[in-house]
Amino acid sequence: MVRHPIYTGLLLAILATMAAKGTVWGVAGAILITVGIVMKARLEERFLRGELGSAYDDYARRVPMLVPFAPS
Repeated sequence: MVRHPIYTGLLLAILATMAAKGTVWGVAGAILITVGIVMKARLEERFLRGELGSAYDDYARRVPMLVPFAPS
């Protein structure tokens, strides 16, 4: 469903924690952690493209990176 399911799960947990806390610090922390996770996923994407080449490009066109059912 997604290329990075662990990162997707972490993002869901972060958003749920932010919603449960409902504080400015919770929102700020969620934003910072989300940016970090997206940066890490993109770094991993570059590595995988370098290692797997065009096969990974084909896979990436079919499967979204972090959000299920989102256009790739």
